[in-house]
Amino acid sequence: YDLVTYVPPSNMISDLGIQALKDALPGLAIIASIYNEDSTGLGYVQEFEFNIDEDGVLNLPRVTSGYSLSPNDRWSMWNAITSFGYISHFVHPDDIFDSDRNHDMTWKELYESYGELLDEISRRYPWIRGLTAIEAGNAVASEMLSNTNLTREGNKLAGQMSIFQGDAYFILRTDKPIRS
Repeated sequence: YDLVTYVPPSNMISDLGIQALKDALPGLAIIASIYNEDSTGLGYVQEFEFNIDEDGVLNLPRVTSGYSLSPNDRWSMWNAITSFGYISHFVHPDDIFDSDRNHDMTWKELYESYGELLDEISRRYPWIRGLTAIEAGNAVASEMLSNTNLTREGNKLAGQMSIFQGDAYFILRTDKPIRS
């Protein structure tokens, strides 16, 4: 397997470390650090951005993580969905062993809590698709590189996209019937 996604340990990495990653992993496509500042204030905080002219590596920050979300984490998730239309969630492989991150829950409780979270997302946002990091990265990069133009003429709304590959997904909210 080629390593294409990198999650910085403890959410920390320097510009020198990023350059070393790019040199060592020519297939690197995604760096997934954190979107919201962590409690230490030392984490590598990212925005969703893609600089294809610079290096072709996508910043795909993790908005939430873990098997059980606090009310603040849930707010961050709902906010990301509203702002960007997607979720970027991460589960640490060692959450089961870390009492700070697993909140002293058993594996069964973590599993059930995570299942409830996924069910809630499916109920609230049935259009959200489950993707791997590289699949999501490709979709986000495609969206960021595209040019979208919407025009309204009378009762008609028309959309056009250029510089786009693959499928495009939109949300249309309207109280008017869609005729075609």
